[in-house]
Amino acid sequence: MSQKNDLKPDDIVTKKKNVVCRFLDERAILLAPGYHHPFRLNEMGTRIWQLMDHHSRVDDLIDSVYGFYQVDRDEVVPDIISFLSKLMEKKLIK
Repeated sequence: MSQKNDLKPDDIVTKKKNVVCRFLDERAILLAPGYHHPFRLNEMGTRIWQLMDHHSRVDDLIDSVYGFYQVDRDEVVPDIISFLSKLMEKKLIK
């Protein structure tokens, strides 16, 4: 696996088992040990979190989001990589 801020398309990401996810108004709220505040995900973040149940390769997640939102693939790649990197920094995924 690459460095946490240097994700590559073939990298595999998985949810940490100790992270609890709840939904409020169709948005994911993540609760993790060691944090006093929940992590609230926006619509795309929630979609990516749900997709990680079925896809764990970064490129597969990108393809799924790209297909779902019907946007330019090159536009979503930096956003998704940034989002996944932030989840890794917060130790919500590995």
